[in-house]
Amino acid sequence: MIPVAIENIATTAIGLVFSSIIGGISGSSLAAVGLVNTVQNVLVSLASFLTTGSSVLTARLVGEGDKAQTSRAVEQSMLIAIVLGTGMALLCEILAIPVMRLVLPRAEASVFQEGLAYFRALALSLPFLLFYNAVGGMLRASGESRRPMLNAMAMNLVQLFAAYVFINGMGWNVVGAGLAYVLCRAVGATLMLITCLQHHRHFHLSLRRMLRPQKAMVLHICRLGAPITLESVSVQIAYLVANSLAMGLGTHEASVYQVVNTLIAFSGLPQTIGGVVAVTTIGQELGARNYAAAKKSQRQILWIGIAASLTLALTLALWGMPLAGLYTKDASVQKESAQLLWLMLAHSLCAICINVNDPILRTAGDMKCVMLYTAACVWLVRLPLTWLFCYGLGMGATGMLLANIIALFGRALSGIIRLSNGKWVYLKV
Repeated sequence: MIPVAIENIATTAIGLVFSSIIGGISGSSLAAVGLVNTVQNVLVSLASFLTTGSSVLTARLVGEGDKAQTSRAVEQSMLIAIVLGTGMALLCEILAIPVMRLVLPRAEASVFQEGLAYFRALALSLPFLLFYNAVGGMLRASGESRRPMLNAMAMNLVQLFAAYVFINGMGWNVVGAGLAYVLCRAVGATLMLITCLQHHRHFHLSLRRMLRPQKAMVLHICRLGAPITLESVSVQIAYLVANSLAMGLGTHEASVYQVVNTLIAFSGLPQTIGGVVAVTTIGQELGARNYAAAKKSQRQILWIGIAASLTLALTLALWGMPLAGLYTKDASVQKESAQLLWLMLAHSLCAICINVNDPILRTAGDMKCVMLYTAACVWLVRLPLTWLFCYGLGMGATGMLLANIIALFGRALSGIIRLSNGKWVYLKV
């Protein structure tokens, strides 16, 4: 757990510094980059079947002690990541202009041009990103978290250095920001490959087998991950629609929304850590059929996560003004952003329940239920309320955040109810 925590703290901290560098490019750069990152999240969600399916399968196979099948799962996941990531990058380069016109229909000209340039640069990193995510997830699921931590820290330092050189040194602005991602993700993917090719107690890889598709294993990974793909795509498209609605509110409200979202990322540290720990710990306990321990671990991880999330959210709210000032020089944007950070107490409470309980249900094999209640809360609650609060009642960025919190509450409550009957430990994957 400690390596996972260190990795996520370092990654988030460097991400905040990176956002601060981008915010210094122009008044619209942070909003443009934020929206394009949401577009990339939609694309990455298309490959979430790989990250989730491979992680869940690896954790269960490690728990069963099946080294041969664990090796096949890791090898085939790597092959899928390379093929899928390359195909997605090519499509993004070809369709860049229509995609940006779709997501920025009412944006100012400067925002559109910055978004397009950043999108094209960022798309080049997709093969490396998918490979890094899949392999990192499998290593953590197998109980190896120290090397992914070191790899992530090296990758993020490369990103920060590259961003400073490309943006401030060479003056490439948002293109430089995108290329910094390309370089750091290439480094991260290479380090992950080297880690896996070295001796590992739970699997042994062969490059020859890796390049030879095994239909049964590929289908097993896809079957496990299919529900999470539908769920993730649904959620990320909804987030993209919400961000597009934010852009329609004008540069001021869009900037407030992006500043708050950037700071929310830091408050999400316990959520990310809790999800990783839950998949690894409970996946292996379920694989070993230690059901009582799995239930106990779920409660412990959740309560520790709640305490950490609320503490961090409160700290961010108390320091709202100076933190907002890192990303914008506009005093009115700073003030409104700092006020909205107090809503993050409710946001963090709901988010930690979702990010701990939902991965547990997926690891147990209850993917379809999570997919259904997530999609329902996002599409039937968040988006209608976003339109109502922002355009019907004129609440601006406040309305966007409030609509999201209400939807998150619905998701959190659904997961708690689903876990309460205790039947999840007996499901098969």
